[in-house]
Amino acid sequence: MPPSFLTYETEDFLQNDSFCNYCKGIDPVAVTFWEQWTRENPGRAKYVRQAKEIYFLLNGNITQKDFRNFRHQFTQSFDAHLQEKTIPITSNAIFRYTRHLAVAASMLVLITLAFFWWQRHPATAAKQIFISKAGERKSFQLPDGSTVTLNGDSRLTLEQGFSTANRQMQLSGEAFFNIVANPAIPAIIHAGIMEVKVLGTSFNLKAYPEDNHATASLISGRILVAVPGTNHQKVLLSPNDKLVVSTTEPALTAIATHTTTIVKLDTTQNNHEINEVSWVHNRLYIDNQTLADAAKLMERWYGVTIEVDPTIANTYRYTASFEHETLEQALKAMQSSLAFQYSIIGNKIYINQ
Repeated sequence: MPPSFLTYETEDFLQNDSFCNYCKGIDPVAVTFWEQWTRENPGRAKYVRQAKEIYFLLNGNITQKDFRNFRHQFTQSFDAHLQEKTIPITSNAIFRYTRHLAVAASMLVLITLAFFWWQRHPATAAKQIFISKAGERKSFQLPDGSTVTLNGDSRLTLEQGFSTANRQMQLSGEAFFNIVANPAIPAIIHAGIMEVKVLGTSFNLKAYPEDNHATASLISGRILVAVPGTNHQKVLLSPNDKLVVSTTEPALTAIATHTTTIVKLDTTQNNHEINEVSWVHNRLYIDNQTLADAAKLMERWYGVTIEVDPTIANTYRYTASFEHETLEQALKAMQSSLAFQYSIIGNKIYINQ
């Protein structure tokens, strides 16, 4: 433990890079160190606390009420220091007293200037990232009141200034959205090669980087999907429309081209559940897909890795629905349709003919 920290006061902590990383919470080593150091050195705790409060103030992470409360507490603390028991006056004591007075005054000036700067330059919200690991399905409420459910192995990133300056999002994976209407700031979602513009609606987007197709399935409202290509095609979807976009690009072409197809969602199911969003209701649906594609779905659903024998990967096709079945129960059910052999080693499944 560096002994110099034992003499640190508020302004010293604020000039230490490790301490600033601790305040940000971005460095696990710094967080662990400073939390332990503060516990082991309670005599410095008040300086650590004041430095953290000033750090957050300088970074715009306060309200006007927070500022008033902190300034009041700081002033009380300083007044109490002045009223401590009188000690003999020496030249050293006068020097220390003058230094403390100067530091306290400079801190109050710094706080006041920072607050007025913050009022004129309010901090813009940083990017927010929502993640659902393989084998998980998670629901979130966004800052604008919209809701989103992420399928396994998916990530949604909200751009800086979301809900105030813009409603820009980046999706990798699959998500079901219920977007709150705000004509002044339309939501724009970048999902793989698709750019989806929406005012207020519910829809499903699927854009895994490793897949050959990206899809947009509209349940209600309207969305405008832009697809890159020779004419930067834009497709307006109506309720129950599904847009399928090929994400594979022909080799040796100067301009990327992507095949787009619009199909109607099947709304005639007995349970009135649309297959494209059945995963939101905790049901895995495999729709006449090759064993290779079915394996991808099962990897994300069960949080495993599946290797398929190339000789059957694209020749075997399956249609199936699983809700409460375990991975092994699902594999056995598929075996009964088109037989194959499988082995499970840890978190990895091997499928052979």
